[in-house]
Amino acid sequence: MHNSLIQTVPPHHCETCGNQKFHKTEKKIQYFQALSDGEVVFVEVKRRRYRCTGCGNKKWDQVSGACSYKKKTDGLVLWEKNTRNRH
Repeated sequence: MHNSLIQTVPPHHCETCGNQKFHKTEKKIQYFQALSDGEVVFVEVKRRRYRCTGCGNKKWDQVSGACSYKKKTDGLVLWEKNTRNRH
């Protein structure tokens, strides 16, 4: 299983003040469930938190290719939905 299904995207601008410069602050590792060869596996994703240099607002990077709330890849969510609809 490759981590290429899930990518992190740093913020481009601050939603509070519009500033486009950030400092990297924290790191964390999150685990997401993914479907690989018909089996559910865990994928490790390294996330970063950023602080706006203008107003100090903090924001985590965005996760692309996965649902950060469910901690599952988009492919696994779709597969689960299709599996439930068949029954």
